[in-house]
Amino acid sequence: MTRRLPMDKIDSKTMSQADEKTKLFSLANLISLAIVFLLVCGKLWLVSDQRIVALYLPYDDLLFVKLAESISLGHWLGDYDHLTLVKVPGYPMWIALMKHLGIPILFSQHLIYLISLVLICIILISAGVSRIALFLGIMILLFSPESFSNDQLRLSRMYLYDAFTLLLFSLWFITLRLFRWRYLFPMVVAYSCILAYYSLIREEFIWIIPVYVVLVLLFYMKHLHQGLSLLLSRTIILVVIPIVTVVGCDRLIRLVNEHHYGVAVLHEQRDGYFPAAIGALYRINSGKQIRYVPVPKKARDLAYQVSPSFRQVEALLEGDIGEAWIKHGCNFSEVCDDIVGGLFFWAVRDTVYRLGYYDNAKKAESFYKAIADEINSACRVKAIPCGPQCSTLRPVFRKCDIIPWISSFIDGMSQLWHPPASLTTESLQSDSLALTDFYELFPGEVNLPRYSQFDAEYYVKKNPDIAVMDIDPFEHYLVWGRFEGREPNDKIRGIFDAAHYLATNPDVAAIGIDPYQHYMAYGQFEGRSPSKSEDISFISLKPLGKKLDSLQYRIRNILRSGYLFLSIIFSVCGLIILARFLFHVIRNRPIANRELTAGLILFLTVSGIISRVALMSFFDATTYPGFGGYLLPAYGLFSVFCSVATIYVFDAVFVRR
Repeated sequence: MTRRLPMDKIDSKTMSQADEKTKLFSLANLISLAIVFLLVCGKLWLVSDQRIVALYLPYDDLLFVKLAESISLGHWLGDYDHLTLVKVPGYPMWIALMKHLGIPILFSQHLIYLISLVLICIILISAGVSRIALFLGIMILLFSPESFSNDQLRLSRMYLYDAFTLLLFSLWFITLRLFRWRYLFPMVVAYSCILAYYSLIREEFIWIIPVYVVLVLLFYMKHLHQGLSLLLSRTIILVVIPIVTVVGCDRLIRLVNEHHYGVAVLHEQRDGYFPAAIGALYRINSGKQIRYVPVPKKARDLAYQVSPSFRQVEALLEGDIGEAWIKHGCNFSEVCDDIVGGLFFWAVRDTVYRLGYYDNAKKAESFYKAIADEINSACRVKAIPCGPQCSTLRPVFRKCDIIPWISSFIDGMSQLWHPPASLTTESLQSDSLALTDFYELFPGEVNLPRYSQFDAEYYVKKNPDIAVMDIDPFEHYLVWGRFEGREPNDKIRGIFDAAHYLATNPDVAAIGIDPYQHYMAYGQFEGRSPSKSEDISFISLKPLGKKLDSLQYRIRNILRSGYLFLSIIFSVCGLIILARFLFHVIRNRPIANRELTAGLILFLTVSGIISRVALMSFFDATTYPGFGGYLLPAYGLFSVFCSVATIYVFDAVFVRR
């Protein structure tokens, strides 16, 4: 027999109280929303001193800047190369839209986060929680440390992903309370559209699917007393509309990519022949399995023997490109003699790009198809030892990965109480090499580092055209002037020794660039010495460091310290409430309106946390060590969990006693 949530067993007194308090637009509720609005304004002030940190990451932050610039100019994702279609286009599309609307990118991300918070407020008010408890819980969610972390300061899609995760969950919380067609249908359509865009922000959309299954089951159980026929019609809507919307959005982007590049793919990590080629390499069995190395050197040697196409990449993949990626992987893993799995496909793409196969998408697809066909053919005739056929970038989950996955899952869950430093500090500095690209797309929004020994008076006097510009002289020098040969002071040219600079920097000599121009544009920011003089500090631009003495910064530090301590208490309370809710459901006992709402929110939130941590633990155990900012959506959901637990406990213990 199907178990239902015992909504129909709520006594009449409880139901009448709930009905009275669900008058959302009463004066008391409007005052409550006004106070929430003031808290939101306080949060915006708290982060008003933050600026985008420009990082020179060609495969991440800088890539999004270039793609967004192309979209802004009406060129879709720009000219095709090995990075154009490697990621879903949702984040560059968002950046371009915000630029068109004139909305600062960091503010736009905070705005989505705050809209989610307001929606959660609405559902809690309608559930009849006390206003004091509501304000306390909302403050916990509003001033959660992950909302002003390093990942938020970077041009990283993770914070937008976190914000849209909370937006989706807040809409789903409201959906659980709706049943009438006139309310339920537009709500499902609204969050289905958001879900479709959500699938374009990051590639690992799969983790949200089991959470949505839990949502449908909760909806079914909660409204079972309404009648089976009515419930089935609504359940079908909950299933059909999101599928149609997400699939339709997927097909639309594929058509756009096919129009511009000739290949109907959403992104090349999942579609086309590139994942088929990497999957073919994954299936080669070279003997002993090495954690984090799905395609070890022995497996590549076997592939070189049977695949003439893959043999073309051998010199580069085993040469300078492969060595660079090995060195990069060694920085964050224990693997220092081979290419880490999460970096292997980047190494292959770089190699194929260097060989000239990325002139156009069809040429690259043909090359990867040849690799996949040749290796799979060799596997079929047993020319080399192989496992089951694979056509994705996801490594095969092996028996030896079970224990590491469990260990990684436990570690990931524990990080909810002890976030890594990247989520609890603001220590990032902008990279001088990326400043120009970032500043042109986000003028006035980029965190420009300050340097000593810049003579603003000399710079303006030497360059009279700058005097008529409405721009800070140092900003002009840092973004444009250094590349134009403009000097930051009157001493630097006299001290520069070209012969010494070339002798101590053979890489500059190999490029053939003018040494003085190289030093002015890059060398001084890379710490290269301009002369034999031991004391050159009076002409070099040394970073002064970011000033971290603002009132907002000090308040954020206090909030971080307090939150990390209190989150343990809040989460324990939440687990107790959830256990009590499940006990009442299993025993089919009456549940009050407030407790039912809290239980549904906590259960769905825990489902999301477990799903996200489980997926990231799989990658941590098999492909790419370390969670970093990839757990950011789980941190956001954990904040919701702590917030709702605090609201319910405070409401039950201190208000309704």
